[in-house]
Amino acid sequence: MRLVPPLWMYRRDIQEEHELAGQAFRKGDILLFVPYVVHMRSEYWPNPDAFDPSRFVDEGAIRGDTDFSYMPFGHGPHACLGRRMAMAESRTVVRTLLRRFELRLDEQTRRKGADPAKIRVAVLMKGGLWVQAEARHESAY
Repeated sequence: MRLVPPLWMYRRDIQEEHELAGQAFRKGDILLFVPYVVHMRSEYWPNPDAFDPSRFVDEGAIRGDTDFSYMPFGHGPHACLGRRMAMAESRTVVRTLLRRFELRLDEQTRRKGADPAKIRVAVLMKGGLWVQAEARHESAY
């Protein structure tokens, strides 16, 4: 969801004058923000190109609600209603998988690159995003 957010861009129509980061916006302006770009910023995500599911194990690791660093479900009053539930479920799934398996990108994905191939309403990966899972020893979990 960080490397390939479900929606690549969100549009907001400015309803009243605002200033954001020194930029003035007038009523009627259109603001576009692109989660894919934000999700690749090194000031928010150390080693942003890396596939590292462990980033999402700790609840405090994702600060997207306060600093806009993680927005796969949108943000603000127009964000997906189920985003908090989806994040809680995702954390549980990732935590369980990481306890039982070591996950890494498959060589097929590495050879083809992890760049989006088609950007329409959703972002699609070239050839899919293949992950290898190697079982950990029982003592690890």
